[in-house]
Amino acid sequence: MSNHLHAIVKTELATLSRAVKVINLRYAARYNRRYRRVSPVFGDRYRSEVIEDDAYLLGALRYIHKEPYFCSLLA
Repeated sequence: MSNHLHAIVKTELATLSRAVKVINLRYAARYNRRYRRVSPVFGDRYRSEVIEDDAYLLGALRYIHKEPYFCSLLA
């Protein structure tokens, strides 16, 4: 999983949006400074989905925990 990540976060959507923006900006600035780059680090804006029931939450948790295994099989 070298090009993205998945996370389950319980928060208000507006708060999440601001937090992700700050994290992305700070990470990109440090990454570009470290590797002497000036281009964008991330190719796309983050996406989020609302989890409204336990069945969807369980499926999302399973997907997140299995994905590193699936990605290592494809590499």
